[in-house]
Formats: sequence, structure tokens, C-alpha cells
Amino acid sequence: MERGRRARVAANPWRPLHPFAWQRLLEDPKEALAAVRAHAWHYLAVGKALNDMHEKGGEKVAIAVQGFAAIWPHLDAAWYRLRPPEPEQEGEG
Repeated sequence: MERGRRARVAANPWRPLHPFAWQRLLEDPKEALAAVRAHAWHYLAVGKALNDMHEKGGEKVAIAVQGFAAIWPHLDAAWYRLRPPEPEQEGEG
């Protein structure tokens, strides 16, 4: 992913959400975390299915590659939102 996109996602990982959804998630942090996890698990399952399709080979390889390219932004956002916090470096702050 290009550096600019990563910086935009890092600045606001919720950016792809509709304003109504964004407002609802801000109201309840537990609901927000549950939604983020559900989003991540959904796209991980889709990614696994596409990977399995790709590994089988044949005619479906191209479909699997296209499908993975289509879901990549969702996987990237899920990874960013759920990754462990980076440790603080000495001297920062």
C-alpha cells in the first residue's frame, strides 16, 4: 500500500464508515469494539475462502485474486484497528 494511504488510515482508521455509523460507534465503545472485531473476522473468513480457492488452482485462481484485491482495503483496515499498540520509544513524548 502506498505511504499516503497508510498515513490517511492511521490518521483516521474509521474514515470509510458512513457518518451515521461513525456517530453510533462513538456512543458506545464496547459496541464499537464488537463491530470492529466482527468486521475483521468477516473479512478474515472471506480471505481464507479466497485463499483456499486460489490454492485449488484451475479456473478459479483469477476469481480468487480479484476477490482478494477487492477485500484488501477491508483486511488492511481490520489489521490497523486490531493490531497491538506500538511500544513507546524512549525519548518520545
